[in-house]
Amino acid sequence: MEEAIGVGRFHRYVIEPQPEGVYLFIFEKAGSSFPEKDFLEDSKEVVKEICKEDYGVSIESWGPYHGDSLR
Repeated sequence: MEEAIGVGRFHRYVIEPQPEGVYLFIFEKAGSSFPEKDFLEDSKEVVKEICKEDYGVSIESWGPYHGDSLR
C-alpha cells in the first residue's frame, strides 16, 4: 500500500492493491475519518496516472502506507 499526503487537490490519497484490482481512496480534508472518494482500477500505474492528471499528485509524492486496510 502507498499514500501521498498534503499534495494535489486533496489532503491524502491511499493506494490499496487487492485481487480484484487496485483501489484509490481520497481523503478530501485533514480531518476526514473516512475517504470521501474511492475508485477501483486495473493497476497501480493507472491509479498513479489518474492522480497525476486529475489531482496534481506527482509520482515522487508516493510513499509507504502502514495503516489498516481501507476496504
